[in-house]
Amino acid sequence: MFNFNLQPGEKILFAYRQAKFVLIKPSIIAFFLFYLPWSFLRKYELFAQFKKLFYFWVILIFLYILNRYILWLINRYIITNKRLVIVLCKNLFHKKISEAPLSKINHISSEKKGIAQTLFNVGNIIIPIIGLSEPLLLKTVKFPERKKDQIWLICEKFGNLSRSQTKIV
Repeated sequence: MFNFNLQPGEKILFAYRQAKFVLIKPSIIAFFLFYLPWSFLRKYELFAQFKKLFYFWVILIFLYILNRYILWLINRYIITNKRLVIVLCKNLFHKKISEAPLSKINHISSEKKGIAQTLFNVGNIIIPIIGLSEPLLLKTVKFPERKKDQIWLICEKFGNLSRSQTKIV
């Protein structure tokens, strides 16, 4: 489930993952899932009566955080000298792998939406692939402009692509 097979003669050049920024939302959710019941039980002096139930609840919250963290570790974007591979897991039993040869990439763009992405310098990299209706999307990566340029240079070098072949619209 966690491995990635390379083709003969293929080398991994870069491997990216989403920015740690994406872990903020599950952390905030977990904090409120812990704090609200705890404060209610303390306020109305019910903690002694529901101590076991509360501890069970804390274990569930911990498992939720652990799950989100493991998924963050597993999800990755891999650029080799032959292809771009996106490994996305929605949960531990749902894995989606998208890949495209570097020669099918004709342009790359990046975007930052909103104040949070601008402040934390994270954004999306959009890679339209020849023959696919939807572009490949590298979500919430740190320094998207820099990584976009790195991917473009790799495409030029290994994908038989030059900047003179692409049209600027």
